[in-house]
Amino acid sequence: MQAKTIWTVIVIILVVLGGWWLAQKPNTAAGETIKIGGALGLTGICAEFGEGELKATTLAVEEINAAGGINGKQLELISEDTQCDNKTTVSAFQKLINVDKVAAIIGPTWGDSFQGGYSFSQQAEIVSISPSTAIEALEISKQPVHFIFSTWFPARTETSALQRYALSQRIKKVAVIHDQDPFGIMSAEVFKERAEQNSIEIVDEQEVAVETVDFRTVIAKIRTKTFDAVFASFITPESKAIFIKQAREQGIRVPILSTAEIQNPSLLASFSQVLEGVIYTYPKGSDDFDVFAEKYKTRFGVEPEGPSASNAYDAVTILVAAMKKGGTEGKELERALLETSIPGVTYDTLRFSEKHQITGGEFEIKTIKDGEFVKVQ
Repeated sequence: MQAKTIWTVIVIILVVLGGWWLAQKPNTAAGETIKIGGALGLTGICAEFGEGELKATTLAVEEINAAGGINGKQLELISEDTQCDNKTTVSAFQKLINVDKVAAIIGPTWGDSFQGGYSFSQQAEIVSISPSTAIEALEISKQPVHFIFSTWFPARTETSALQRYALSQRIKKVAVIHDQDPFGIMSAEVFKERAEQNSIEIVDEQEVAVETVDFRTVIAKIRTKTFDAVFASFITPESKAIFIKQAREQGIRVPILSTAEIQNPSLLASFSQVLEGVIYTYPKGSDDFDVFAEKYKTRFGVEPEGPSASNAYDAVTILVAAMKKGGTEGKELERALLETSIPGVTYDTLRFSEKHQITGGEFEIKTIKDGEFVKVQ
């Protein structure tokens, strides 16, 4: 009798523990839907990116569901606004993982600047694929990339394209200014790294606090040097525009080199004259990009918003392709993502490197002329 009682207690304990364990895992096996989260910046400084990312994610989910879902199960998208802030990004990840029990997360927007949520997804073994995270920023801040992926272009690819064009224009001496945000620091480090390989001389480097609005002191320091161009990188496009305005007012007339975030219609509306002549890189889509853009416009009534909309669409499609072949969660999903290769709309081929960074991709060189974004080459 005593032995029977002991076994009864053991069985009860196992049942309780089993129920607890199941409660911690995403509910993808028993339910009729597979939940995926969207941790995207819909308000705040990165909303120009996040709004496009949410629409593109929604479009991809709708198309996948219309085509039968994943092995007969429909996708359920649950989105949270990160508000383009690190604390709110953490809150969004916590809710999606602990309350909604999603199987994977698309986001966060600008995960290079707002890295706080990653520790929670790694602890829970939940894969996240960001459409707008430079993996190099995580590398520089020594952030492990377990369960973290990004469909944003490698920063080294982007910087190499910008410097090749600069050299073609006989730009050989560059002053660098950036803020203390992880993205700004990473952009400067990669620019200097590529410059050394391309025989471009960095004549000065200035670092400012995030959200600096008075650049006159650092501009005065830069003006003591001789240079052919200035490379500027800040967390917000508005900060870059303010810097350019003050630089022009203090007599700096050389070209300003930038990255893709400067292509912001609302920014152009406020600073069109200031931004005239800025040279920047912009992602060049695959042969299927125009098809994606037309579907996006038909669904939402606008052109794809921000540089990362197509990257969000690609993030969902490669996530689903991996789920179909290798499991819908955890380490199995992480492994399947590293083994998946499919056509994309931002890239001809979607494939991740061992650093969980998308491979391939191209950039075109653009400028701002007569109040419009135009291609240079």
